[in-house]
Amino acid sequence: MDKKTIYDIEFVFNEPIENITTYKTKGTVKGVIYPKNEYELKVACDHFKQSRLPFIIIGNGSNFLISPYSNKYIISTKKIEQKITYSNGHLNVSCSTPLARAFNFCLIHKLSGFEALAGIPGSIGGAIKMNASCFGHSISDNLVSIKVYAKGKFITIKRENIKFGYHTSNLDDFIIISAKFKLNEEKNCKIKRNFTNYFIKRTRSQPKGLSCGSTFKNPQGHFAGKLIEECGLKGYRCNGAQISPIHGNFIINYDNAQFEDIKRLIEFCQSEVYKKFKIKLEPEVEIIT
Repeated sequence: MDKKTIYDIEFVFNEPIENITTYKTKGTVKGVIYPKNEYELKVACDHFKQSRLPFIIIGNGSNFLISPYSNKYIISTKKIEQKITYSNGHLNVSCSTPLARAFNFCLIHKLSGFEALAGIPGSIGGAIKMNASCFGHSISDNLVSIKVYAKGKFITIKRENIKFGYHTSNLDDFIIISAKFKLNEEKNCKIKRNFTNYFIKRTRSQPKGLSCGSTFKNPQGHFAGKLIEECGLKGYRCNGAQISPIHGNFIINYDNAQFEDIKRLIEFCQSEVYKKFKIKLEPEVEIIT
């Protein structure tokens, strides 16, 4: 690693991928810039655009599989100051805030709405962009508006002007800075009970280990994990990567897996499911090559 600065913003060349993604695959990326506030985030984005350098923005890296041969630079929001405030019935949260931390704030202030999402290992910005959901609850359910950076300006977009779908949105061209939510006040004991119920469901059905969570989106009318299991693929390995023996829609880095190991298992699942069911599995994880 070689640490430098660009416009006084921390920039790390040859940053290990395991430092920026939950898959923690081996290898390095060309460089990662770590802005510490929204102004530095703006400066970093403008720098790459003006220099015509390819880049992506990630938060906790919980939905990315990144190739060590990629020519893309990374802007990581993980060091941006995490701000959470509550006033006039609205929760305001910065993009870098993990969902778990947002839930803990809500628990202290007796606000209900994040219980089902607390176990998702992502940050607010990424969760909104992919409309993260769990147990029938989506992050867009209680969203009021978002602050974004686009085309050289900071603007606010209301929820009704955003198109959300199943694990998707029309926000790919926007850099999410912060979000405002309308949550319900509730008794602390009920919030804890709701969270505990979701936590138990999650631990019973979802395997431990290094992963990105669900690898594929559920095709309409089907569950990706069940399709993979019915193809007899649970437990299949490719070097250090494995299709979980517990849940077919999880690919685990169990022993120093490489990018290609996981990518091959993704393609293997897609091929086998299509052969058997003529259904195309769409990755939920974003593969960066």
